[in-house]
Amino acid sequence: MCQTYTIDVEGRVKKILSKVKIPDLSPALGLGDALISGVGGAIEKVTGTFDTSVGLLRATLGGIPFFGATATSEAYDHTKLDEKHYFLVPDLESEQGFSLYVLRCLPVGVPPINDLPKRRLLHMPSEHALPMLQEIVIKDARETAKNESCPSNFISNNLTSLIDEIDNVDGKVFNGVLLLGGLVAFVNPLAGAAVAMKALLPSVGLILSKYGLKFASETATNIDIANQIRKAEKDVKKQFKHASTISVINPLLHHLDANTNLDMWLMEREKFLFQCAETDFSQSDIKRLTDLTRQVISDVRPNDAPSEYLDAVTEIIRSG
Repeated sequence: MCQTYTIDVEGRVKKILSKVKIPDLSPALGLGDALISGVGGAIEKVTGTFDTSVGLLRATLGGIPFFGATATSEAYDHTKLDEKHYFLVPDLESEQGFSLYVLRCLPVGVPPINDLPKRRLLHMPSEHALPMLQEIVIKDARETAKNESCPSNFISNNLTSLIDEIDNVDGKVFNGVLLLGGLVAFVNPLAGAAVAMKALLPSVGLILSKYGLKFASETATNIDIANQIRKAEKDVKKQFKHASTISVINPLLHHLDANTNLDMWLMEREKFLFQCAETDFSQSDIKRLTDLTRQVISDVRPNDAPSEYLDAVTEIIRSG
């Protein structure tokens, strides 16, 4: 007969962390003053219903709103992919007219650490939006360098370099959450959360394995666990850095602020296509891309996005 134990998660975490000086982590994670409740929530997640989602993260990039999130999808053909999507979203409340949203998408049931083929997709409302994204990223790089000399063409027109720079930024401001999911609770803050987690979890190895991390020893130290997680993070970063990187003209982003008579747009069929020079998208791909784009639009513009109009656009896109 199995016995059930009730653990005062927050109380025990508070007691442990009260003895540890915690470094200030990224404000995008919201872990500062709310660290104790955040770690407690992470423990409750991994000891209860398993969930690798990270919620919606917010920060700024080059003066514009910068979002990060994870998602899952069942819409694949034969080849499943681990993808990072970068959406340049028209945003009326942003001073520069756009927000940037980075979304990691995994097939349902696949953990954050995996061996699936990787792909990066930059979604834009039109081909004319790329210079704006370059300007935003360059501005952020200059601010980060504290006004040190930074040539205006340091990113050039190289799409891969541009996305590499965005990955560098999201890795810093979101502290690895998009790559590791809830595993960051084991290593952030470096001195506290790992101690708290290991003190409370009955089987660290079982939890780590659910995130796709091979873990052999239950006797490993907290430093061993943190090092193994960070190594896995570097491996995933490297996989994405060497992955295929493509740009897509996203019809939902194009139509976001159009909100006009659809009959007029139907004369321009390309306005309802995911236009990409490097690949052709299957119907499953289109289903996945429209689902993800609608999630992004809903998160960035929860109050003013024309939902009914976008529903009609989505139906036309999917009808082929």
